[in-house]
Amino acid sequence: MIMKVSIAITILFLISGAPLLAQVQEQLTPTELKQKTIVTEPQTLYKGFFRAGIAFNYSTTDKIFTIDGKRESLASNVWANSWFIQNFLMYGISDRLQVEVNIPYRFQQIYQSFRVEAPDFGVVETQRWKTKSTGLSDLSIAVVYQLIPEREASPSQTLYVTANLPTGEKNFTDVKNEREFSPPVGAGEASLTATYRLRKVSYPFAYSGFVSYQHFFGGTKLLDPLDTDERPFQSGANYSVGGYVNFHLNEWIAIRNSADYFFSVRDEYDGVKEEHDSWVIQYYPGLSFQVKQFRIDQAVNVPIAGKLSSADPSYFIIIQYTF
Repeated sequence: MIMKVSIAITILFLISGAPLLAQVQEQLTPTELKQKTIVTEPQTLYKGFFRAGIAFNYSTTDKIFTIDGKRESLASNVWANSWFIQNFLMYGISDRLQVEVNIPYRFQQIYQSFRVEAPDFGVVETQRWKTKSTGLSDLSIAVVYQLIPEREASPSQTLYVTANLPTGEKNFTDVKNEREFSPPVGAGEASLTATYRLRKVSYPFAYSGFVSYQHFFGGTKLLDPLDTDERPFQSGANYSVGGYVNFHLNEWIAIRNSADYFFSVRDEYDGVKEEHDSWVIQYYPGLSFQVKQFRIDQAVNVPIAGKLSSADPSYFIIIQYTF
């Protein structure tokens, strides 16, 4: 579930001045259109525009929300971090239709020790775990269509459909024993996500809300590092709802404020469902810097409350350029 939330969280965020903006937009040159910010740009790229970028996500493993919703440290002595790097390319087929390709790369390492003491028998033992994995993760392809463009009295309405393909390594590798191995960098199953988003600009503010559903199709993989045969599994569906309020401090700096509620149905492994579902409420404060066609977005994911999910903050930075 923690990884589902981590991956999953990398896809969020997107009244009066509309007639004036429309008149100005008609006079803008292609270069000026490419320089629009997260507040002033539409939900899809203009026809013929490319946007290329790279996104970084850094997270640690220390605390979780328990089944009772309490934020607690993990048992034993755990140190872990995870880097998730994603290259992406977007293209505007028309002013309302956009396609995207995302190629993620994962680096993850976990060091854990557990000390067992039995004073009555004079036994002291320290057990250690060490796992590390790197490699290309699962490819995703998205189609974005602006159903209704923004008007003076109504928001734009946009549908996002994303297919995640199991292209990354799905099994454990370099297995030395039950405590030293390389975890898989891929999920091992395909999924399909549909997101519906409303967005309204009232300069210098932009408001947005969304609902999203992700369905997983299941697959087979090694469920334990010492397994020799793949077994069936299927991740539970994900539901999320949230929104954002972004606003300009000046012409090139914008404040990002977004939040979402993420619910994950229990997974199933080898025909046996996990005992509990999980959920988390997250807040993402951040900044966006726009220098002509170059943009840097950064944010911190702050888990507010949850159940059986990660309680550690994580950091995002996205660097992109519009051609």
